[in-house]
Amino acid sequence: MKEKMGHLAVRAEVFILIILCVRVGVKYAGQCQSSMIAGRNQSKEQVQSEKQMQSEKQMQSEKQLQSEEQVWTGKQTQTDGKLESVGEVQTGVEQIGKTIQKTTQSDESGKVYGNTQTDKAVTNQDTRPRVALTFDDGPNGKYTPALLEGLKERGVHATFFLMGKNIEGKEELVRQIQADGHLIGNHTYDHVELDKISEEAAKEEIIATNQEIYEITGIYPEWIRPPYGAWRKNLDFYVTMFPVLWDIDTLDWKSKNVESVLQIVKSQVEDGSIILMHDAYQSSVEAALQIVDILQEEGYEFVTVDELILL
Repeated sequence: MKEKMGHLAVRAEVFILIILCVRVGVKYAGQCQSSMIAGRNQSKEQVQSEKQMQSEKQMQSEKQLQSEEQVWTGKQTQTDGKLESVGEVQTGVEQIGKTIQKTTQSDESGKVYGNTQTDKAVTNQDTRPRVALTFDDGPNGKYTPALLEGLKERGVHATFFLMGKNIEGKEELVRQIQADGHLIGNHTYDHVELDKISEEAAKEEIIATNQEIYEITGIYPEWIRPPYGAWRKNLDFYVTMFPVLWDIDTLDWKSKNVESVLQIVKSQVEDGSIILMHDAYQSSVEAALQIVDILQEEGYEFVTVDELILL
C-alpha cells in the first residue's frame, strides 16, 4: 500500500511539472509572439518612414531641376547649317554658367567650318545696335600701337586674337591691350588649320598660346578664333574654350585697300555683326578707325565678342 502511494505521489509530481512547463511555454510563446508582432509593426513604421523620406527627396530634386531650367536665357549664334547645342560649359577658370548654342556647318568627317553671327532675335537691353571689331594675327609691333591709340581716342573696345609666336618681345604691347580694356583671345601658336593636324597637336597649339597670354596678363583666354575658320568638332570640350568666327570678312589682308574694306562693312553690317580684320597692315588700321567713325555716327555701339555673345 505504501509502495502504491509512493508511485502515485511520483506521478502527481510529474504531472504538476508537466503542467508548469506547459504554462511557462505558453507564457514565453505569448511573449515571443508579442515581440514578433511589435517587431513587424516597427518594421512597417520604418519602411513607411523611409518611403516618406525618399518621396521628399524626389520632390526636392524635381523642384531643383525646374529651378535650374528657369535660370538660363542663353544666346545663339547662327550660320547656314544645322543647329547644335554646345551645352553648359565650364571654362578653365570658372564656370560661365550660361549655355551657348552655335550654328555651324559640318561635313561627314565632323569638321566644322563657316561663319557665325549672334542671333538677332536675342533682345538687346540697350536700344542701340551693337557690333564687335575683331583683329587677328597680332600683336604687331608697328601697327597695333597705332590701332590701340585710335580706339582709345574713340572710347572703343575691340577683341584681339593673338598668335603665340608673335607674342615674344611684345609683352608690354599685350599688357597695353589688356589695360585699355580690350578682350584678348587665342589665334593658335603658329596660325595652323586645326582640322589638318592631330587632336593632340591642335591642343598643344591652343594651350601653348594660352600659357603665353596667361604669363603676361594673369588671365587664361576663354575665346579662340580658329585660323581660316576651320574648327575641329568637339575640340571646345577638350580645351574649354569658345570658338568665335565672324559674319563680315573684310578681306583686308587681301585687298589692303581702305575703300574696299569700308564698302564691304557698310553693305553687310547689322545689329550683332562680328567684323573680321587684322592689325598687321596700315590700310587695316586706317579702315578700322574709319569704320568706327562711320558706325558710331549711325548709332552703333562697339563691344567685345564676349559682351555680344553672352549678353
